[in-house]
This record gives sequence, C-alpha cells and structure tokens, in this order.
Amino acid sequence: MTAQPVSGELGTRGFRLAPDGSLQWICARCGQYSALDDLRCRVCGAGIAERYEARSQPPAANWGAALALSALLPGAGQLALGRYGSGVARCLLFVVWLLGAAALTAAGAGAAGAPLWLGTVTLWAGSVLDVTRLRHGQAELLTGRALLWLVVAVTLLLVVAVAVATAG
Repeated sequence: MTAQPVSGELGTRGFRLAPDGSLQWICARCGQYSALDDLRCRVCGAGIAERYEARSQPPAANWGAALALSALLPGAGQLALGRYGSGVARCLLFVVWLLGAAALTAAGAGAAGAPLWLGTVTLWAGSVLDVTRLRHGQAELLTGRALLWLVVAVTLLLVVAVAVATAG
C-alpha cells in the first residue's frame, strides 16, 4: 500500500502540498497558491522571485516631532523622517539664504536682500507643508526640479535686485 500525500502547509513557510500531491507556492502579492513549476502567479501574474525580495519596513515616523523640527529649521523634519537628500538640501539652502539676507540687510541694502528673505519664507512654508503632505501619503512639493526652480527664481530675483540697488 502506498502512502497518500497529506494536503496542508509544509514546514517551510509559503509552500504547501496540494491534495493531488504536487508542491505549490503562495504568491507574496495576492496570497493565492500556484504550482511549483509556474514561474508566475496564476491569479495576479507576480513572479515567484517576489517571494524572496528583501522587504524593509520603514521606521515608524514621529510626525509631531518632524513637523516641529521642520517649523524650526526647514529640512530638519525631512531629516527626521529619513529623507536625507531633501532634508540636507533644504537646511543648507535655508541657512545660506538667511545669512545672505541678514548680511545684505545689515549692510544697508535691504531691498537687495528681499529675494533671499522671500526664498527663506517659501522654503520654510514649503518644508512644513511637505511634512504634512508626507503624513497624508502625498508626495513632497519641493523636491528635485521644483526645488531647483525655486533656487533659479530666487537667484534671478537677487541679480535683478542687486542690479537695481547698485544702479540707483
């Protein structure tokens, strides 16, 4: 008498013995079983390789602290959330613009520093807004190209303001 295979889970997670004795794998995406010789899930089409891809859980975010840090220093909230590129760019840009605006104002060229003050306020408000957007699962507004265009706009306004201040 031959032994009948038992249907059910095997000792290895994600595989089972089907009632017909064949080995099946469970799809990491939809949770349905497919035959071991199927390279893709019969239900959703996910590959068997997805079962073995590293999945890292992002650390739990402290949204209150990130918002408070972003209100104190633009970019600090992004740094607290692990968005290092965005955070460092915002922090450095804010500090440079703030110091430049303060220096121009102290030198008596307050009108020439206006674009830098405008840039610091825009960066501050954008950073606070972006932390709020991230909390709700939305993308940041001031990243990549948008941040570059902000720098270009502030720089052009600064050139015009300095030209007007020196001409007058």
